[in-house]
Amino acid sequence: MQTDHLVTRTVPGTVAEAAERLIGSLTRRGIVVFAIIDHAANARSVGLDLQDEVVVIFGDPQVGTSLMLEDPAAGIDLPLRMALWDDHGTTKAAYRNPAVMAEQFNLSGHSGVPQKLAGLLAQLAEELGQRLSLNTRDSSRSAGAGHDNPARS
Repeated sequence: MQTDHLVTRTVPGTVAEAAERLIGSLTRRGIVVFAIIDHAANARSVGLDLQDEVVVIFGDPQVGTSLMLEDPAAGIDLPLRMALWDDHGTTKAAYRNPAVMAEQFNLSGHSGVPQKLAGLLAQLAEELGQRLSLNTRDSSRSAGAGHDNPARS
């Protein structure tokens, strides 16, 4: 499923494996992982059953702060996040398209930043879709030029 606002794709491996790959990709880029919310564990804590689902919340405080200084309402979409869940044996990844932020908030002084963030999320989702495990060949491919943090430029 893909709309202008939501991008969803199927990724290989389990939710835990996909989360580990995502966190590794973020760490290699120097992007801060602020939180990992385990919705399935939270559901179990109140006696409910939910397929594996986590949300990884991440970003660059310098980039996010500059956007919120221009329009504090942008904080509703910051930091960035990606949801990973088990859809009956298939792992899915989804994120809100930050390019939409340019339409929703007054970010005229940072008009290119939401598109750069959208590019970063697309790269992360692409990497999740390509790799089953982190090995030397995979990590060297993702660490090359063109995979730098576009939010820092």
